[in-house]
Amino acid sequence: MKAKQWSLVVPFCMLPAFAQAEVEIYGRINAGFDSVKEIALKGQGQRINGVNDNTSRIGFRGKENLGNGLAAIWQVESRIEIDGSKERAWASRQSFIGLETAGYGVFKLGYLDNFGKESWMDDIDPIKVKAFENNFVRVTGERVKNAVSYYSPNWYGWELALTYGTSELDHKQMADAELKYPDNAQHTYDVGISYQYGPYLAAYEYTKFEGQNRQKKKPDLPVNAYNHRAQLGYDGDTVFWTVAYQQGKGVSTALYEDDAFRDVLSKHLGWDYKKDNPAKYREMSVASEYKLGKKMRLKAYVTKGWDLQTDQGTISDSGYLQYAAAVRYDLSKRTNLELAAGQWSFDTDHLDKANGVGFGIFHKF
Repeated sequence: MKAKQWSLVVPFCMLPAFAQAEVEIYGRINAGFDSVKEIALKGQGQRINGVNDNTSRIGFRGKENLGNGLAAIWQVESRIEIDGSKERAWASRQSFIGLETAGYGVFKLGYLDNFGKESWMDDIDPIKVKAFENNFVRVTGERVKNAVSYYSPNWYGWELALTYGTSELDHKQMADAELKYPDNAQHTYDVGISYQYGPYLAAYEYTKFEGQNRQKKKPDLPVNAYNHRAQLGYDGDTVFWTVAYQQGKGVSTALYEDDAFRDVLSKHLGWDYKKDNPAKYREMSVASEYKLGKKMRLKAYVTKGWDLQTDQGTISDSGYLQYAAAVRYDLSKRTNLELAAGQWSFDTDHLDKANGVGFGIFHKF
């Protein structure tokens, strides 16, 4: 009996709170069917067919006007897997509370996107079928834990962003607690600056991961990893294009997290991802999108990764080339279809080319 009473009382008690605040529910439901020959050692590549979730998510956000040009803002966003492949934690995507000021910028506290993820720099990946996600955009630390950020107002086309993420434990506390490699054992610094003049765009981002311990075989040698990214682009009524270059050290892009590629690096090319000193990488990507009428868009990107470099020299044949193209058709403003195809090729002969085609259905709410 008590359980029934509470089930009726609680919603009515919550009504005043909802009446006082504006809460927006938003998200994306994305799914697709992919046929992909995955990255694999020579002669071992297999084609995998299946239904995949293409980064579906649901979020709640709100804003309260506090007067005198000040507003409270908040957001809780979570990843969802509509294909049933994984269970995700609540607030697994950008979630925060903050203050928005008139003429002074925005302050946030929480689990925050860095500048590259938050800004238009993320558009370097125009294809939304996840099987063809551009390797270039996936750099360790796209989101920062335990973070505080400041985004400036627009000053004659210029914008500045500063983000700092602090470890919950310093190195002495980690040693005392015998926690050698927790996920948050690092301090993150992220600085971004962008400029827009009409349809022309330019941006630069520097990210540093201080004390990031990726070398589990050498727990006393934390890595100070970093990444530089520069980008130019044009965003017109019918055409979008962007050119981006990044280089860094001790940070893993998506390709270098792939098991088959890492096996080749350690067994055939002479560099062990876990044991050796961090490698330097250089990557460049060109992406474009063309609107063909009111309902159709053509998309493409090409990404080149050059040979990795270590303190001992260049790791020959460790580069790659990745490219993909897609066509998108809008059924409505919120629902669209996308057909994509792509290929990954490698400088080393120890890996087969990976390729595939995919079809996706996307809906925003």
